[in-house]
Amino acid sequence: MKTLIVTILMAVVCQISSASDPYIEKMKETLQQMDRCRTLEEYQETANTFEVIAMAENDKWHPYYYCALIYGLMSMQAGEAVIKDRYAEKAEAAIDTAIGINPDESELYVLKAFVYYAMIQADPMSRGMQYMGMAEQALAKAEQLNSDNPRIWFLRGQTVYHMPAEYGGGSQAALPILEKAKEKYDNEANKDELDPNWGQDEIERLLEEIAAAEE
Repeated sequence: MKTLIVTILMAVVCQISSASDPYIEKMKETLQQMDRCRTLEEYQETANTFEVIAMAENDKWHPYYYCALIYGLMSMQAGEAVIKDRYAEKAEAAIDTAIGINPDESELYVLKAFVYYAMIQADPMSRGMQYMGMAEQALAKAEQLNSDNPRIWFLRGQTVYHMPAEYGGGSQAALPILEKAKEKYDNEANKDELDPNWGQDEIERLLEEIAAAEE
């Protein structure tokens, strides 16, 4: 494993030394790879690449962010609770490192909330109340830093949408939150090309589902 990491690191360093915008080009290439991932094995390979980029560029938060995002997705895809937790713990470690690099970045706290939701999935009955509160605290911090971040409202709306009606959830309770998320996505300002942009397609799908149910 150590030999594999060294080999990947050397490959990344070689690309960095020869490309015009090496870090950005390697990040864009790996983001495209992430978009094509479907299996846990493919996600793991991509997470490994982001980890190596982070080792080479350890003052930048984006590689740690995407590494955490992948491990969060892997946690939600995994079957056994112990495996879910293992991936979620890796995600939390990566996002905490990213927060240490840039503690004023709203996106990092949104992703921290996402990781807490992944932790809930591993054991909903015993963790639900605790981690829901921790997720909302993270989203509140993200909103404090940038209230126009649409992924804040995406996670809130999606959570309410899937929550039982007897607990204040359901499609109608989620609708105004999802509509706010859509407005934020539609008006999102130009960002760094490496910044997160996920969630908009899912918002459109959820709003279409609600509209179809009302017909």
